[in-house]
Amino acid sequence: MRTPRLLGWWDAAAPVRVRGAPSVRATVFAAGGTVALALANWAPRAVRCSIEWDWEAVAALGLQRPAGASAQLSARAIEGFQPAGSWGAGEELELQPKGSGHNEGWLLTLGFFADGKADHGFMARAWG
Repeated sequence: MRTPRLLGWWDAAAPVRVRGAPSVRATVFAAGGTVALALANWAPRAVRCSIEWDWEAVAALGLQRPAGASAQLSARAIEGFQPAGSWGAGEELELQPKGSGHNEGWLLTLGFFADGKADHGFMARAWG
């Protein structure tokens, strides 16, 4: 992403809310029809949380959810930080304790798939 718009956890316009873990903060980055999400756990213990999405706000950022499409969060493997993975947009995510050095946060990309076909280009567009 080049020159993305940042919508921090403090911003009422951010299209996400974290549920189930008050210690987790979410920041959204949006550019060119791509939406990425950074999550960070500030607690000294592991937590589980889910993300609640405002789909109208996501569409206003340039990422349209096709009718009937399922939303998916995807993580690229980043050595020393996070493994690769994918989850439904509302599924629970686990974050390790602050200071643990691994999986205490996630860098995720939001994408959609309909009719069982994923938009595989969304990861390349986000992280080039």
